[in-house]
Amino acid sequence: MRRRIFNPEKRDLSGVIRWLRDHGLSPAETAGVLGTTIDYVNVNFHRSQERGQPARIVPLLRSLDNRAAGVNEELFKPQAADDSQRSPKNIRNIESKVHEYERHVWRGVRYLTGTSELGGLLQSFSRPAADNIPRLRLLARAYQMESQTYSHGGYVRSGLTFGLEAYATSEYVYRLTRNRSDLEHLAKTVLVISNSFISRRDFARADHWLKIARQAFVGVGRHPDPEYLRQLASIQRNQGDFCEARKNLSKAAEILPHYQPGISEVAVRDMGDRVLFAIAQTPKWDDSQELLQLALQQWPDYDHHRGSNVIWTVACGLLTDSPSVQQEALQLLEKHQNVTEGFALQSTGAYLLSLTPRIPEELRRDWVLFALSYNAYRNE
Repeated sequence: MRRRIFNPEKRDLSGVIRWLRDHGLSPAETAGVLGTTIDYVNVNFHRSQERGQPARIVPLLRSLDNRAAGVNEELFKPQAADDSQRSPKNIRNIESKVHEYERHVWRGVRYLTGTSELGGLLQSFSRPAADNIPRLRLLARAYQMESQTYSHGGYVRSGLTFGLEAYATSEYVYRLTRNRSDLEHLAKTVLVISNSFISRRDFARADHWLKIARQAFVGVGRHPDPEYLRQLASIQRNQGDFCEARKNLSKAAEILPHYQPGISEVAVRDMGDRVLFAIAQTPKWDDSQELLQLALQQWPDYDHHRGSNVIWTVACGLLTDSPSVQQEALQLLEKHQNVTEGFALQSTGAYLLSLTPRIPEELRRDWVLFALSYNAYRNE
């Protein structure tokens, strides 16, 4: 697969048009919201009705569905102790390169800058023999990092392509070894896939893969996993079950320090408070602004958490009943919009939230929540 370059101009707003039309806006009103023509709205609306999934992604989705269907409970029962043997000398150079990239993997997400280096890393693998477990493990990790990079950058189709490769390789290794450590790597790979489906608003597939992740983590003896709970909460809030979403986000933040001792306060609060402040029964605008300032100070410039905190804080303000707070939120978005650039989901969210004043008042709450989860690059 050729390496992708982040293109901020290549936005697919067909899902936005569909949402606006389905919520009662006329073609002219929809065009007014998006600042485009009625013809553009009509063409994209009819295409979204007729085509369903783009043809280029259908085989990939079918392959992922087949993988998911082939999972059974017996798979996630490790039988062997962790393999602690040293790697053979002839792969230690590749192993050191994989370890080195893992240390700075998140630097390569913004604008997809890391995909070139990852591509070179993957090319350094000759086709591993079917019984070369150490090399296959490294290959699975490289595929997973590529999947993470594309997925967190928002190019979800590309992320799922590498996620499928990572899953197939990890599952093969685990079936050979039945080691708990290989099962844990497989479980984490599944979470990358489920998160990618959430970023496509494909909640049925996301839920299916999350169930697979849960089975795998139970086999490892590590359930509930904080990231599993965060993703489950994301599905729940997008389906309108805010009560359960709040419970799972709170639980995820509570147990995260036990899973990752020494983790920073801002990371723990990002797991829970960032979303909880916005979806509280009464949005917590002041608390959300305080957390945003902490996030901007403590997350590195390249980290996607900065952009996520911007759009969630803006959303929190827009979800209040106060016109003055809503205006403050829009001013905050204008001030920090550059923080969201280079990340597909966050930059899409920032763009859509900026259109909120054009949305009929009775639809604004639902619009804001939709804007937080729509990714205009989901098919890239």
